[in-house]
Amino acid sequence: RKATPASVTNQGFAIHMTATAAVSGCGAPPTEFGIEASHPAYKILVSLMMMSYSQQSPTQLVVDQNVCTLGARTKVISIRLKE
Repeated sequence: RKATPASVTNQGFAIHMTATAAVSGCGAPPTEFGIEASHPAYKILVSLMMMSYSQQSPTQLVVDQNVCTLGARTKVISIRLKE
């Protein structure tokens, strides 16, 4: 899956994935995710997402299923860059 940064606000970082994930429970489409600015590794996660996007690297998001943030997006806990 390829990730596209959707927006950055003072509340966090919104992510749009090109492939639909098997997540449910939040009002946003299953391609929309968010990283809260209060996340302890926020700057690292945003850096990984930007690197992944700029290099067009496959990315796997680790999410907190049924926990919503940033406009009903599924909350991201961690990011894995795939080879």
